[in-house]
Amino acid sequence: EPMDLSEAQATAARDAAAALIGNVPGYCVDHGCICTWNDDTPKRLCNFTAIANGVIPVIATVASDASGQAYNVNADTAASQIASALGAENLILLTDIAGLLRDKDDPSTLINEVNVSEVPFMKKRGIISGGMIPKIDCCVEAVRRGVKKTVIIDGRVPHSILIEILSNEGIGTMFR
Repeated sequence: EPMDLSEAQATAARDAAAALIGNVPGYCVDHGCICTWNDDTPKRLCNFTAIANGVIPVIATVASDASGQAYNVNADTAASQIASALGAENLILLTDIAGLLRDKDDPSTLINEVNVSEVPFMKKRGIISGGMIPKIDCCVEAVRRGVKKTVIIDGRVPHSILIEILSNEGIGTMFR
């Protein structure tokens, strides 16, 4: 059922959507068909009146250049930069595996906690490889920019976010 918004909230939500999907010069840096936000994008997002008015923006990680060409922005990168710009305490990334595994083919080898200083060594040993590299790089970057902890959890697990937030152990891999 649609939610009734005040005029100010509706205007703020429209402004947020227009800023996110509109043609904004310098919005992203092109890397083929996938782009990353420039340093100014998360700062602009955090100034949205939608957030100040209690509206939680839903962010589609799609951007366009001045000519209208659409680009897919890496969602983990966007989340990391937004969390950093907001001064968030936690960043939770959902994926389809339990977290960082010592052996990618064995779910029982879940690594519960990683200090960001260990990441380069884990990359050299092949523990962090393939598609996990950009995801973990986003976790490291968020921690280095002031987010207290980042976690990678399995979004297929029912109530995984609640379990992560409300339990002492968590269910994924935490980066500090």
